[in-house]
Amino acid sequence: MPQKKTIRENIQKLTKGAVNTLTDLILLELLMVGDFLTGPRTLSGVFYHLQKNLQFVEERRLKTALSNTRAKGWIDYHGLLTELGKTKINSKIKLARLGEKWSGAWLIVVFDIPEKQRRARNIFRLYLKAKKFGKFQESVWISPYPRYRSEVESMRNQYRLKPFVFTFLTKNVGGLNPKQLAENVWRLSALNKKYHEYIQEYTNTKVHPLERIGLLLAIMREDPRLPKELLPQGWKGEEVLQIYRHILKRRPS
Repeated sequence: MPQKKTIRENIQKLTKGAVNTLTDLILLELLMVGDFLTGPRTLSGVFYHLQKNLQFVEERRLKTALSNTRAKGWIDYHGLLTELGKTKINSKIKLARLGEKWSGAWLIVVFDIPEKQRRARNIFRLYLKAKKFGKFQESVWISPYPRYRSEVESMRNQYRLKPFVFTFLTKNVGGLNPKQLAENVWRLSALNKKYHEYIQEYTNTKVHPLERIGLLLAIMREDPRLPKELLPQGWKGEEVLQIYRHILKRRPS
């Protein structure tokens, strides 16, 4: 058990928390390698490649994980990702893409859910965070996407929160300029600084490729995916997304 924990910790450290299991790490590595493995494409060749790049994993455990990955149908007998495997790993590394065109309206969610409904309150907060709502004030959250209103209303009904959760649409929040409001709520300048620093550093060949991907994904998980109308001048999010695609498509074995 301690050994498994050590492997998991190494995986989390290497990928900055992008993935947590050895099978997911294998899928991520194969996603990055693509068709660039040289020589005959066999499971033995794939194993050799993984062994070279994942030296902190002992041979027996790596063989077992690769075998399980094949048995689950995530890779084929050549060691190529199947559609099922691509779906699995892509679900782990969802990317922040540029948001859709903004309608000019804000969705405001105000809630005050009592302690006796703590479970429902926690679920509701997790939903807001997953949808990248921003915390404007205590128990006041906002989103530039009014379409989420129907989902919030469904949750009000499902968890019996009608007396405690309220939604409304507005084009004016606190009299603030929309871009300034977005900056105040989502701290976009700080995120853009991380993007800029990553762009400057990602070509450092001393950094393990999986670590570069993990760092990038860790930053992109913070991205609220706002409409471009709300982004600051010089926003680097789209450029970083292109770098990610470049790493996946151009990385040699």
